[in-house]
This record gives sequence, structure tokens and C-alpha cells, in this order.
Amino acid sequence: MRTDMGGKVKKELDRSEIVSRIFFIFFDCLLILYAFSFLYLVFWALTNAVKDSFYATYYPFKLPDKVFLENFSYAWDRIKITQWNSVLQKNITYTYWNMFFYSVCFSFGSTVMGIFVPFLVAYTLARYKFPGRNFLFNISIFIMVLPSMASLASSLYVRKQLGIYDNMLLHILTAAGGFEGNFLLLYGVAKGLSGEYAEAAKIDGAGHHTIMYRIYLPMMMPTMAALFVIGFLGSWNDYMTIITYLPSTPNLAYGVYLFKENATVNQISLPITLSAYLIVALPTIILWTCSQKAIRGMAVVGGLKG
Repeated sequence: MRTDMGGKVKKELDRSEIVSRIFFIFFDCLLILYAFSFLYLVFWALTNAVKDSFYATYYPFKLPDKVFLENFSYAWDRIKITQWNSVLQKNITYTYWNMFFYSVCFSFGSTVMGIFVPFLVAYTLARYKFPGRNFLFNISIFIMVLPSMASLASSLYVRKQLGIYDNMLLHILTAAGGFEGNFLLLYGVAKGLSGEYAEAAKIDGAGHHTIMYRIYLPMMMPTMAALFVIGFLGSWNDYMTIITYLPSTPNLAYGVYLFKENATVNQISLPITLSAYLIVALPTIILWTCSQKAIRGMAVVGGLKG
């Protein structure tokens, strides 16, 4: 009887293992197809960016017979906009490098403030017990549920009254909200870290700031680095915030948006438009490629004596 029961249990385990393997193989295939779809779009844009207008229009899915690299230089010269500057009170022509500078400042500043401040709040709520902690956590959930577009008009009015409107530095400071979208993820990571690290550090005389910055911050750094890359890419491609709040400091996303909108009026062909897209996307492609190895290198392996 025991031998039969053991055989049945083993068969059930083998079946469950086979089912799990089939599921993971199927899921991996879906992820590969999903990644391939994005890579194909980049490949399609690149192949059509080096074609002439006729070949790109009538043969968009064929490889180019002749490569026209001058499309990139032509697009480079035309990635510029003329915008009213409310500070200088006159029209200013912004080139690629002007918009590149604003893109870096806006993306870096907003992302750093949107990660570091939520880290402080998440760490405090996860590692310390104090009256009102659960209330603050529930408030954060409630704030994230509220639709942001519903408060757009009031937010714009308040920013104009406080002098924040069309000021990039003050706008970046407003990104320092403790209950932003990164809060929940950082809270979960901080909550899952062992408290024995802090106890061992306290025995050695470490204070609260030392424990947070020297022990827990390095352990959470891979997560924060991944959030930084994702947030930076999102801010880099954000032109709606520039249109709404920062019209005098256009970024590259806003510049290429106007480039695309005026393509028909200025009789700009599809290869030139795709070349402009690729030029604007190049810095983020480099960032994404270089960040993968850096994030893996930040992994901190902790250990406690048994």
C-alpha cells in the first residue's frame, strides 16, 4: 500500500512539474514575441529612415536598395522650434541642443525627486511603528486612486498663483511627493528586508540615519535604479507636461511632436520624420542599454550569522 501511494504521489508531482514547465515555456514564448514586436518596430523605422520618399511610401516593408544617410542630417537641421518665452518676453528659437538640455534637466530632476522622497516616506512607514502610520498608508492609497486629469484645471490655476507655472526648477520641486506611484513598490521592498540588520547595527552603535543610508539604502538601490531608468524614459517622452506647465522650456519630446504635426504643412517626407524620431530616441536607447549592466552590478547580497 505504501509503495502504491508513493508511486501515485510521485506521478502527481511529475504531472504538476510537466504542467508548470509547459506554462513557463508558453509564457517565455509570449515574452519573446512581445519583445520581438518592439524590436521590429525599431528595425522598420531604421530601414525606412534611410530610404528615399518614393521607396518608403510604396515599398515600406522592403529593405532599401540605396541608403540615404543624409536624411538624418536633414532632420537634424529641422529639429528646431520657435516658442514664446514668458521670462524674456520674446520669441526664442530652440535648437536640438537647447531642447536636449531641457530634456535632461526635466527628466533627471523629476525622476530623482519622484524616487528619493517616496523612498524616505516608504522606509519610515515600513520600518517604524508610530501612531497614525496606517492612516498615512491608507491616505497614500486614496491619493493614488484619484484621477489626476480631474484636478488639471485647479492645478494649473494654483501653479500660476504661486509662481510655479513655467518655472522648471519649482516644477521639479513639486515632483517631490511622498505618495507617488513609486511609493508602494518601495514600501514593499523596505517591508521585506530583515530587521536583524538594524538590530546588529544598533549593537555596534549605529544611529537611525546610519542604518538607513549605510545598510538599507544600498540594499534597495537596485530597485531604485530600475525605477530611475523607467521614470527617466517616461519623463523624456513626456510632452504634455511641457505643453501644460512649462511652455517656455520645450524638451525634445515636445520638439519632435511639433515636427510631426507640421510635417504635412512643411512637406516633410516619411523618411525624414522617422529620422527625427530616431535622433530623439537615441539618448534613451543608450541609457537603457548601459543601465542594464549597472543595475545588475548594484545588487547587494546581505548575510546574517546563524
